[in-house]
Amino acid sequence: MTDCLFCKIGRKEIPSKLVYEDADNFAFEDIQPQAPSHVLICPRKHLVSLTDATAEDAAMLGKLQLVAAKLAAGRELTVGIRPEHLTPCKPSEANLVGSVEVVEALGADTLVHVAVAGRTAIARLPNGTSAEIGEPIALAATRDRIYLFDAGTGARVVA
Repeated sequence: MTDCLFCKIGRKEIPSKLVYEDADNFAFEDIQPQAPSHVLICPRKHLVSLTDATAEDAAMLGKLQLVAAKLAAGRELTVGIRPEHLTPCKPSEANLVGSVEVVEALGADTLVHVAVAGRTAIARLPNGTSAEIGEPIALAATRDRIYLFDAGTGARVVA
């Protein structure tokens, strides 16, 4: 499509601050960022939406993910998950596995502080679930409930 804004940026017909480009993809800083660091990564092939992608686009879409990882690799990120979004699970299904450090009974809720790789995660246990200090615990959160933050600024990194 010749009049697509992103295609024009990819062809350098519209000025932008490119932070990455190769034969298949390009990335540039958003001119109206929603976070202190907001980079848009685009394929050079025009797609109106992901639903327009075909099986032939799989490698290109996978490469987009690798570009995103490469651009994020130079940053120190903090992971944020709300206590109510961490739930106990089987170790094979866990995002985090650690040891219970503190148990806080708060009426109907129980919060547990869990030591994970030198850091502390806090989870809200479902009613009727108990935990003991020192015992191992496995916790899971769905991807849409895991947030990344720039460690330097505290700003959310928008994916």
